[in-house]
Amino acid sequence: MHDKLTSGEIFGEVASKIHVIEFQKRGLPQAHFLIILKPHSKLLTLEAYDGVVCAELPDQTIDPYVCSLVVRHIVHGPYGDLNQSNVCMKDGRCKNHCSKYFSEYTTHGTGSYLIYRRRNVKRTAKVRGKILDNRWVIPYNPTLLLFFNCHINVEIYCDIRAVKYLYKYVHKGHEKVMFRIAFDVPSTDIDETATFQNARSVSQVKVAWRIFGFSLHGIFPAVQQLQVHMPNFQTIYFDDDADLEKLLWDERQKHTMISEFFRINQMDNEARRLNLLYKEFPILCMRYSNEDMDT
Repeated sequence: MHDKLTSGEIFGEVASKIHVIEFQKRGLPQAHFLIILKPHSKLLTLEAYDGVVCAELPDQTIDPYVCSLVVRHIVHGPYGDLNQSNVCMKDGRCKNHCSKYFSEYTTHGTGSYLIYRRRNVKRTAKVRGKILDNRWVIPYNPTLLLFFNCHINVEIYCDIRAVKYLYKYVHKGHEKVMFRIAFDVPSTDIDETATFQNARSVSQVKVAWRIFGFSLHGIFPAVQQLQVHMPNFQTIYFDDDADLEKLLWDERQKHTMISEFFRINQMDNEARRLNLLYKEFPILCMRYSNEDMDT
């Protein structure tokens, strides 16, 4: 899936990406991919969105196989009045904010998410014993659905307000489980602090995944944080029992990334010729490091 998403065949050329593998409590692994496209491949119109993401049931008479895949993998529910016992129900409502409303066109919502096209064209499908329509369909990409024959939710984010949530979501960490230790005592004497534990959940599949050394995350391109500080206001690290007087006179503590950037530009003719910005400086250092390794 990683190769397919980054090949440029489906969404266009990829400028950067982040992926994280996590494990559901029942043990199955799932992947979250965040892909940023290059400028010439970006989706800039609502019509372009419809060419990549669909949130409708396919026409049974035109493409029955794709329709069967959507019914099998992509339809969420039933829940609410049709099934109050569904696992997504919380306080009488779906915690995933389904089902959606009918919409003739894809539009920008009031928040940071799109309202995908879900036309009221009387297409229905029987899912888990209930008759459902386009309002219950999760956004998907038909090509990925055909290629992998599994549940793949595809969303387009076009608002800067969604960026923070996206990066927090893919890096939210390992799965946790809440459990209670029950004692044979009256309910009025239960100490909730002592009986409830919030613990990490590790399934057999995740154990095998880690034993074999499979990757759990990836990022491209690599990101390096550049230090920025005023003169003599850099961050230093030392042990609790360190001699502070020696620490103040330690020359190694005076050299930081930004101070070396200015020093190299003062002393090195090649650096002055290249006239690099601070953000471009690590590329020069990497090139020199590779040349030293070759020689």
